[in-house]
Amino acid sequence: MTKKTINRRKAPLHRVFLIFPLLLGLVAPAQAAVTLTFYSRDMHVGLFNIQFPHGFVVLSGMTDAGVPVDANYGFTATEVTPAIMFGPVNGEIIGAKPGYIANARSHFSLTISDDRYQAVMELMAAWRDAPQPSYDLNGHNCMTFVRATAVAAGLDVSKASRFMREPSAFLDDVAARNSGTYYAATSPAASPAQPSAFMEFPSKGDPKSTATTVARQEVGEALH
Repeated sequence: MTKKTINRRKAPLHRVFLIFPLLLGLVAPAQAAVTLTFYSRDMHVGLFNIQFPHGFVVLSGMTDAGVPVDANYGFTATEVTPAIMFGPVNGEIIGAKPGYIANARSHFSLTISDDRYQAVMELMAAWRDAPQPSYDLNGHNCMTFVRATAVAAGLDVSKASRFMREPSAFLDDVAARNSGTYYAATSPAASPAQPSAFMEFPSKGDPKSTATTVARQEVGEALH
């Protein structure tokens, strides 16, 4: 066998070694990032179908440690009755079902660091575990909840009282104040939803063992 023949037989193997790093690049894991999106939507409640606006946030993606994130949070009265008009009532952190989110208005999204994500999760736990009554239509409601979340995410916000019952207008103002720090999030036109579109936020000690639930529990326990 000549030297030229041996070199020809080695050539394909050399090509494999050249291509292999390229293949590794194609199958490398996606860069970790958590996305925070702010939403608003009208909700109709009660016998007289009263309009009750709601603001909430959605978290998705993956932390730097590789923990998947897929959750949404809002704050509201435990029971939406005329009592909310006359003073503080019991409040709770709730999550919206997929259909509710799909028909809500997504105002904007931004990518947040793991430190910001941790700050947001600590905020969720603090609002969940706050002493009752914790909901006040005129001072501690879903709008102040999304405002606090925006602050935890590092955004500039308004404290104007005119936004107290207007989460949609408030989020439009946040978008205007923070132009260039977020990217647009598109959604279909929102239609009013019923209270059944919500689900309970996991309480402390919730037995479900999903990665997101575990993270919630750890944050909640760290506050006490």
